[in-house]
Amino acid sequence: MTIVSSLFTDFGKTRPWQRKTPSPFPIVLALHRVAQRSEMPEGTVFAAISDPLELHSYLKSHESLLGFSLAEISEVTKASNSLCLTFDDGYRDNLTQALPILEQYDMPATIFVTTGFVDRVTSPFESTLSTMMVGLTEIRVPTIPWVTTLGRFITGRQPMSVPPSGILPMRSPEEHQIAWNMAQRPLKYGSLESRTDYLEKLAELNNMSVPPPEPDLFLNWEEVRRLDRHPLITIGAHSHTHPRFDLASPGQIYTEAKTSKIRLEEELGHPVDLFSYPYGANSYLARKIVKATGFRCAFTTSQTGQGRQQYSNPMAIPRIDFRDA
Repeated sequence: MTIVSSLFTDFGKTRPWQRKTPSPFPIVLALHRVAQRSEMPEGTVFAAISDPLELHSYLKSHESLLGFSLAEISEVTKASNSLCLTFDDGYRDNLTQALPILEQYDMPATIFVTTGFVDRVTSPFESTLSTMMVGLTEIRVPTIPWVTTLGRFITGRQPMSVPPSGILPMRSPEEHQIAWNMAQRPLKYGSLESRTDYLEKLAELNNMSVPPPEPDLFLNWEEVRRLDRHPLITIGAHSHTHPRFDLASPGQIYTEAKTSKIRLEEELGHPVDLFSYPYGANSYLARKIVKATGFRCAFTTSQTGQGRQQYSNPMAIPRIDFRDA
């Protein structure tokens, strides 16, 4: 049995935060933003947001758990009744909102940085789309046949398709959510150029422009270095432009993983060997390539276990969404 397997042998039989007895393996939670939802524009759909009070309350109610860093994940002695927090993407509020709470509870955390966001060469397309959709009663969506085929391949069922008119109503919260689900699907796949082109085409169809990225939404490199120097924080990689890895080409997977590793190591001056898959999406090929680029461990966003063997692979270690905790 491998070290990682010994940590996660029973994962998924009972949700770890529901156990009344100490967990025999670490609880690894996945977060993104830490911000007050009241600060978000009304109608915003893209909201992987945890309120600071929720994080504070969770850590206070779990003070008996031993905090550990993912850098220590191979130490079996750290596994029993222990907790690790992870933050994906590299939002600036991880520094301004989350870190003070982590300091209060002496809780280690790993921040997985999307280097393209820090380099300001791109920003989350879903966040941009969400901003574009605020206040609309309908949206016209480009028809891309391969997206429907891709959705059927991934889910095993026929996904909803865009109507011939290309117009999706958004008069109710339910319609807004359906329109969001369909409009954002192409933004998770393909090259940076193809995703950018899709968003620009969508903006043109709706007589609007693509809004510029929010300037202080993500960390800058000085802030990443500041976090890296903090004794509670470990920095990991989260790709360069945040595409899904499960159906990406081998070349794209390699470029995304390697570029993020190189950029982080250039800026931090030391090796970076922890990786988090964008959207948690991975495949056998993706795991092999990410390992070949020099990463020691990689993390998904799985919420439950699917058999013991799944947790023997250090390149596919599951995490639990904090919002489900």
